[in-house]
Amino acid sequence: MHLCTKCGEESGEYKKCVACRSKHAEYMRKRNKQRLDNGLCVSCGKEKFNSSSLCDICFHKKAKADKDYISRKKINKECVRCGETHLDNMSLCVRCLQQQRIDRLEKKLNGKCKNCCNSVVSDVYCSDCLLKQKERRERCKHNGICVQCHKNKVDDNFRICIQCKEQSRKHYRELQFNVFLHYGGFECICCGETIVNFLQLDHINNNGHEHRRWGRRKLFKWIINNDYPPCFQVLCANCNRGKARNGGVCPHHQIMNIARSASSKYHQNVRRQVIEHYGGHCVCCGEKEFLFLELDHLIERGCDVEKKSTNTIESYSLIG
Repeated sequence: MHLCTKCGEESGEYKKCVACRSKHAEYMRKRNKQRLDNGLCVSCGKEKFNSSSLCDICFHKKAKADKDYISRKKINKECVRCGETHLDNMSLCVRCLQQQRIDRLEKKLNGKCKNCCNSVVSDVYCSDCLLKQKERRERCKHNGICVQCHKNKVDDNFRICIQCKEQSRKHYRELQFNVFLHYGGFECICCGETIVNFLQLDHINNNGHEHRRWGRRKLFKWIINNDYPPCFQVLCANCNRGKARNGGVCPHHQIMNIARSASSKYHQNVRRQVIEHYGGHCVCCGEKEFLFLELDHLIERGCDVEKKSTNTIESYSLIG
């Protein structure tokens, strides 16, 4: 049992009693609000030149102290929140992880920011937090520091360091493995292709326009968070592209005669002429089905060629 260092009353395990702690918290709230209104750092009271509540010096001090605290907890295998023993390679115990997911879900459902609980503008962040993130990224770019970990130096014309790139690739491979494993494993359900780099996730009902705008990483996260909806399947790139061009049916099963517009027929005829000019078959595996074939740029990058034209038809004409 401890006594309050301010009033001498019993304070339990704390240095101050409940009444003194409440008074101090109210004083700190008023002081911080007054400093923020005057454009001062809430920690040292000096003038700051950013939209954060801390000046640059105090911000880096706090970041270093938080990092050291988390490192000590990880070395001792303790949860950084409650101090209990946690699983290996994780900073939170199972109970705190579950509570964190619940809190994030409640914030998302209530339209609250992930950081400060204000009303959100994007998916998870409010306008103030988005501005702070933008300023921090610009600061890192100007100083040649990685915009993801905010500590490692990066080479010219790069924004992310090698370590963060490797970590990002590893995380993507883990997401891909979990999703593909749920939908039948690393094998095309149509032709049996098993090479991982050839495999793709296909929308069974041919309604993936909105998901394609997200990108594969965000799509994998959405699938996992929504308990793996039954509207996906694993196909190879050939079957997936052939299915899209053949009215939703893979050409391995049936060639569909689809009624096309005049511009679409013209586009298809031009594409066929160009492909026939370059051999009419895959120079690698020998595939001859027109719906599976694609043009590959040997010397110049494809994005550079497409910049010279206004549409795909002109790109084919330029290549030919």
